[in-house]
Amino acid sequence: PLNPAEAFTTSLRLWALGPLAITVPLWGAMFRAPLAEVLPIDCAVWIEGQSGAFKTSVARVFLSHFGLWDQSGLVPASWRDSDANLEHKRYLIKDAPLLVDDYVRETQDAELRALRALRSQGNRASRGRMQADMTVAHVYPPRGLLVATAEHRPAGLSLAARTLVLPVGPDTLQRDRLTAAQRAAHRLPHAMAGFLLWLAPQMGDPAWRAQVRDGFLVAREQARERGGLLRVPEVIAHVWVGIDWALAYAEATGIVSAEERARLAQVAWEACLGAQAAPEAEVESE
Repeated sequence: PLNPAEAFTTSLRLWALGPLAITVPLWGAMFRAPLAEVLPIDCAVWIEGQSGAFKTSVARVFLSHFGLWDQSGLVPASWRDSDANLEHKRYLIKDAPLLVDDYVRETQDAELRALRALRSQGNRASRGRMQADMTVAHVYPPRGLLVATAEHRPAGLSLAARTLVLPVGPDTLQRDRLTAAQRAAHRLPHAMAGFLLWLAPQMGDPAWRAQVRDGFLVAREQARERGGLLRVPEVIAHVWVGIDWALAYAEATGIVSAEERARLAQVAWEACLGAQAAPEAEVESE
């Protein structure tokens, strides 16, 4: 990474693109994905809004932590891909987010495809298959984080309880800040690279891996204490793990002070609880 401290500061500016209850969990999800090796991810992030709400644009900016996706204008996957294609991509994209773009409830097949993908992510399982000679074929379970953009969502209680829905409206995002973030997106891979180089030596330490899992359990219980329903606090805890360790990296490398880390962590936690409120209300209504 080139100047990882400056790059991480650029990454933190993404919090200002819109309401913190949207931008902070999405930011945390980017840093949560590399920890899937330690703590597998059994939930998804669902960015929802009508056409023209810039949901794909903001998703590509955040995805630029893993490459220059915003500059390419491409997305890694689409809901028009086949079930098998999506399953294989979710297996290949290990410890990283896979953006599946532009879900529209056009046909029943499209809805079923989305439901299968989300349930597969939630169960961390893929479809079992047999070969012609009756031997078991290789399976492709999801090994990273599923991030989706959509105009609608498939109906169902289990979906609402295992996904973090981030609603984006026409005026939700600050367009001038989004434009500035797009121009600076080439710095985001350097922020992630710095984080990964700091993270890598710890990955084999059983005590550290236990610390990651314990942090998740504590965050889940704290979210439940705020009245969380079903699996919604678990989704929030997954996002929080990414935020917590990203800020730990920033403090350990001198990017932020201990006091600044504590301040950012408090802001981020309140933002996550704000993001928790919408799916909770939907689950309760259903």
